[in-house]
Amino acid sequence: MRAARRRRLWRRTKHPATLFFVFALLTSALTPASDADERSAEVSRVFFIPFRVTTYVPVKKADIEDKSLVEILFVKGNRGTELHPVLRRIRTLLEAHRSNRRLDENFIRMKVELEVETYYVDASGVVLKDSSGQNFQLQKAEMAQTEGLIQGLQGVVDAKAAAQIRVKLK
Repeated sequence: MRAARRRRLWRRTKHPATLFFVFALLTSALTPASDADERSAEVSRVFFIPFRVTTYVPVKKADIEDKSLVEILFVKGNRGTELHPVLRRIRTLLEAHRSNRRLDENFIRMKVELEVETYYVDASGVVLKDSSGQNFQLQKAEMAQTEGLIQGLQGVVDAKAAAQIRVKLK
């Protein structure tokens, strides 16, 4: 009886597309909070080629994402939370020593994308803070430490974080 009644109501409706649109709006507005949290997850990225690797083709700022041997994603739940401890340590190492040396645009070895900042590092350890144009210099020990931090995370997958960024990466 109810099905027949719904069919009659549907036939009397002059704008079924409008009804469908309103239904779609209502269902999207009533999504669970967890879906909204997934969309607000902040992703920081590190693209890396080991400093001692010699490349015969230039690796530039625009290429590092495609040519990197290591890509690590760090996910935090929302913008209010702090950086991952490894990212904090890497940022500290990158900004430790100011320098007048310029980044060699043909030998980029690392790109660190944080929420509000991007850093590029060349094969000799010169660091460029992209937004301000400031240059820094990694010492040999700091280059080894940075490399160790990054390579220590290879193969680590946080299943909950992966679920958070599934929507964000599409």
